[in-house]
Amino acid sequence: MRVHEHLVYLARITGMQEADARRAAESWIARFGLDERAQDRVEELSLGNQQRVQLAGALVHAPDLLVLDEPFSGLDPVGVDVMSSVLSDQVASGAAVVFSSHLSSSSSGCATRS
Repeated sequence: MRVHEHLVYLARITGMQEADARRAAESWIARFGLDERAQDRVEELSLGNQQRVQLAGALVHAPDLLVLDEPFSGLDPVGVDVMSSVLSDQVASGAAVVFSSHLSSSSSGCATRS
């Protein structure tokens, strides 16, 4: 499945209307810098880009709770910064974020409790 259609699908199965799902998918694709990869097949992406798509899929329906396992795994330093920023923004908007990570330097910047 292609990145854009994958995110739209994930949004739709949570009950989002088609137009809202498309807008949300496009927004997260842009936020994660995946614009040039939107029509690529997810399985053909690098590990780091697959991680970005996975987090976008978790966020596309605006959940109140995120439970993530190793969200920084496979990311380059820029990807870690983007991921940290996104998670911090989710917390700031009122979502609860719980994740495990072996990268204490990345996770400490996101943590409000440890």
